[in-house]
Amino acid sequence: MANSFIKELKRRNVFRVGIAYLISAWVVAQVTDLVLDGINAPDWVMQAVLLGLGLGLIAALIIAWAYEVTPEGIKKEKDVVRDESITNITAKKLDVITLVAAVAVLGIFGWQQINPVPINPESSELDKFKENSSAKLTTSVKLNNPPVGILRESDSKSIAVLPFTNMANNPESEAITLGLHDDLLTHISKISELKVISRTSVLRYRDTQKSIGEIAQELGVANILEGGVQRAGNQIRINIQLIDAKTDEHLWAEIYDRELTTSNIFRIQSEISEKIAAALKATLSPQEQQNLHTKSTDNIDAYNAYNAGRQRILSRKSSDLKQALALFQRATKLDPDFALAYVGQADTMRLLNEYSDLPRPDMLELGEALVARALSIAPELAEVQTSRAAFLYERGQFAEAETVFKYSLSLNPNYATTYHWYGLMLREYSGRYSEALSLHRKAAELDPLSPVILVNVGWTLFSSGLQKQALAQFYRVLELAPDFSGALTGVSIIKARAGEFEQSIIWARESTAADRGNIDFIANLIRMYLNIGELNTAKKLLSEAKIKVPHHESYIYVESAIDLFSGNDVRALIRVEEALKIQPENSRLKGLYAFVSMLNGRYKIAIEHWTNLSPGKDGKLFGITARNIGDVPGLAWSLKQSGETEQAEQLIAQAFEMINKLPPQNIRWSKIGLMAVQGDSQSAAQAYAVAIKENKIEDWYWIEQMPYFSEVKKRPEYIAARQQLMNKLELQREKLARHDRLENSP
Repeated sequence: MANSFIKELKRRNVFRVGIAYLISAWVVAQVTDLVLDGINAPDWVMQAVLLGLGLGLIAALIIAWAYEVTPEGIKKEKDVVRDESITNITAKKLDVITLVAAVAVLGIFGWQQINPVPINPESSELDKFKENSSAKLTTSVKLNNPPVGILRESDSKSIAVLPFTNMANNPESEAITLGLHDDLLTHISKISELKVISRTSVLRYRDTQKSIGEIAQELGVANILEGGVQRAGNQIRINIQLIDAKTDEHLWAEIYDRELTTSNIFRIQSEISEKIAAALKATLSPQEQQNLHTKSTDNIDAYNAYNAGRQRILSRKSSDLKQALALFQRATKLDPDFALAYVGQADTMRLLNEYSDLPRPDMLELGEALVARALSIAPELAEVQTSRAAFLYERGQFAEAETVFKYSLSLNPNYATTYHWYGLMLREYSGRYSEALSLHRKAAELDPLSPVILVNVGWTLFSSGLQKQALAQFYRVLELAPDFSGALTGVSIIKARAGEFEQSIIWARESTAADRGNIDFIANLIRMYLNIGELNTAKKLLSEAKIKVPHHESYIYVESAIDLFSGNDVRALIRVEEALKIQPENSRLKGLYAFVSMLNGRYKIAIEHWTNLSPGKDGKLFGITARNIGDVPGLAWSLKQSGETEQAEQLIAQAFEMINKLPPQNIRWSKIGLMAVQGDSQSAAQAYAVAIKENKIEDWYWIEQMPYFSEVKKRPEYIAARQQLMNKLELQREKLARHDRLENSP
């Protein structure tokens, strides 16, 4: 019975109809999806098409069973004489239809492999990250993949001081509770034999439900100090206990009942520090003994204002930094001899230049005066010396800064900021990436949950040529702190370095939304719009941003980039000249002035400014570093045009020696530029074509405006590669536009 039914299905071509229909329906669905995607049709349209195709299959099978094609037309199967049936001829026609449909399937599949359909914007990497990230900014989360730099190992002399509990649970006691915790950390960190976790990381365990063992494992310590503070009028009680994290046993505990004065507070902290050192068998040097008994201020209100400022500086948000500066200023007004509060002001001014809108000349002038004041009061403090070193390297005095950083570490080997900023100098100004990474990992060991430090581990990985590791680091930091704008910008810039400009813009928007007062983040977003070829959008964003801070150096850079993109070299020169009148000592602007002078044929001026900024040693004209390698093609071209061909060739040879030591992504355009300056237009064009093929196209428009690139642009390799570049940018603009339409749809 079953066999005869199957034979009848075959005779009536039901199977052939089903197969032909399914293959044809797949082709129709693919083509329809492409069309609907192109016109941005709503999802329900495609769902309706698929439903219709499914119902059509049922109808086709029923018709194939009940009806038959005959020379006289379609008849019911029961009305067809079996001897006159032509189902065998119909079968051959169905086989042809199936074959044609199968060829179409293969063609569509092959086209999709060569030209993958862009990921729908609703599934952008940012959205997918947000959907998939289970981690939030709470202490209840444990990172399965901790950021690079968090060390799990512990030793017997390592300790984390957890945030103290406000036992009175009233706002009046909150400030003093935070201050006591912060100052005790500062005291303990001065003991060189101890490894002490910094405040940024331990603050995340406030009100935590985690066990002592879990916290110790996450922070990489063997011991935990916890305590509570209770204030009643002018009396204060502090309950302290030191716990062995492995055994959960109390190594030492004490209760302090004292009158609330700064003298008593510092005396208690000194006693606690000495008891901890004794319990952990750490030997105190005479200098450490003296440091533990040194008071920072006698004014309780200045003390509270300083500690409140320290709380706000952690986020690096522009609004918090401005509040921190006001609090530090209040502290020094209340106590003019409060050295740490002067350091707080100076450090905040550096950060306001980097993360907000404080002009660099103001930062240097005001900040250096504050550091000088702190040095006159307490030169033995590591915080003071670290701030001093930071301003030295801001002035380009790198050797002097390095000496001071090392001296600061001898004063306090547990001050994470010293390792952090010392590493920044080595990375940004010396190209000593391996040493910088070691310093940043040490900073992360001491402050393992600090987003700022962990992001800089990522940037150092990036500068070292380890882009995949850097991207993974930024993602992990975002699991730790989802709204940390530094990590968002990090992802944006890595996406740009990979030539994924539409993704870079999406991440950069998120970064600027997280901190609208950060000028560098806004400048980065403008630059990404230039990368994708959206000149008008870049101009509009710049015009809106400049209303508040018209002369900030970051805006001058992107303005010059817009001039360059537009081919207006003269306007760029005038713009930078005007900026230098306002900021004549700004070294970054001097470098930009050398560059735009070269573009305008003012070669002598360009040579003078570049060589003054980086004078060479041992008879060399120019001191080439990882930071200024991009200036060498312009300088070499200027020398050639000035008749200094021999010096130009020597400089190019030195540059290629440096290039061989640097990560490829840091020197791609510099290398192509040097080939062009040498007159090897063929090699330069071929290298340009490779860059486009590999999607290494960030800042592509810069090299196109260089005078030494004119011969390269005539080469067929360049012409073909540039067309590929334009096609890539057009596709990315379409993807970004589709993303924006969906974002803005109701």
